Amino acid sequence: MGAGQFCPGAGIAGGGATAPESLLPPGFGDAPEAPTPAPPPARPAPGTPAASSPPAFTPILPPDPSLLAEADNATAEAEEELTPEELAAEKAKYDLPDTARRSLARIGPLTPRTRGLEPDAFGNQSGKFLATLMKETHAPILSRWASILLRRALLSATDTPRDIDGADWAAERAWLLLRMGEADSARIMVQSVDADRYTPRLYAIAMQTYLASADPAGLCPLSEGALRVSKEPGWDMTRAMCAALSGDQGTASGALNQAQRRGVVRGIDYRLAEKVVGTGFNARRSVKIEWDTVSQLTAWRFGLATALNVEIPDALFGTVGPHVRAWEARAPALSAVRRQPGVDVAARLGVFSSTALVGFYGQMSTEGDAPADMADRIDALRTANAGATVGNRIAAMQRLWRDNGNPDYVA
Repeated sequence: MGAGQFCPGAGIAGGGATAPESLLPPGFGDAPEAPTPAPPPARPAPGTPAASSPPAFTPILPPDPSLLAEADNATAEAEEELTPEELAAEKAKYDLPDTARRSLARIGPLTPRTRGLEPDAFGNQSGKFLATLMKETHAPILSRWASILLRRALLSATDTPRDIDGADWAAERAWLLLRMGEADSARIMVQSVDADRYTPRLYAIAMQTYLASADPAGLCPLSEGALRVSKEPGWDMTRAMCAALSGDQGTASGALNQAQRRGVVRGIDYRLAEKVVGTGFNARRSVKIEWDTVSQLTAWRFGLATALNVEIPDALFGTVGPHVRAWEARAPALSAVRRQPGVDVAARLGVFSSTALVGFYGQMSTEGDAPADMADRIDALRTANAGATVGNRIAAMQRLWRDNGNPDYVA
């Protein structure tokens, strides 16, 4: 069986089989260890060329270099306009004591004890070179085993390389993880940086990350800072969405109407944001989402529609890479039946381990709402793991691999 194949390894709903070892490292998903506070590395001077930022609504198109340059200039101008007293007052808004602040010198949740790489794993390599290497990496990775190893390397608490800001270093790692289908891992990475240390690049990647995680509410703590440095329309729309999610429908409606007049977003992008506003407390908006005229699935459309449990036509998933299906596999608002197509893709890409895959089908079996063809697949998977004889188990595995006449080694 090849490197990209899956082999059944655990029983579903009984059977006495031994559960397989998870392909995820121990401690994956746990809170990262608090690193020793250290002074953050110096930020590049205003005007220094920086990495480009991905567009707010598309996870697949080339980024626009002008957005980040404008954001850098806006940040420098804003700081120059503040008096020392005003600047101190702005910094005082962050109530984290110095001892609780996280260092940018070493970022990542995995340590050698939890199967991460050593802190000096990247040696003395240039941070700009490594960032370019990550941006040029074509993802998802063909081999699921290579993808698992790369995920572990990107999540390791390694020393921030020279000549790159620590927040930008976290952003590039999160951006590659997103393109690999690892929305949860990318979220861990962007959340490893304190909000007042975000750079324009990290704000841009954070937008993509919370949309991939189908969590628009996660954008709200970052909204105020992002609006000072970014002209991406998604951040402008957070004025309305975050106000609605906090129960301030008056402010939400005013911001939404203003965005509509200015044409910040149009069509289904506006309708989805309007529907998010309609989910807020005491809202009086009823919005119907129609996909008839939509020809492209974007991060904005995926994130808001999935968070709202609005079904996305299958044809639109054909306009993006398989990594978006892997994002769908983890979406908390969707039922197991809705997540099933994404789960199979996530297993092929290495986002799901064999234990997670078998556990998912066990959940579908327990909930009892699986369609007939999926029920047959679940039954075959159960027999493959817990059949009475070796012959029964092998026959069930062969039946899984020959499903619908096409070889399929995911199960």
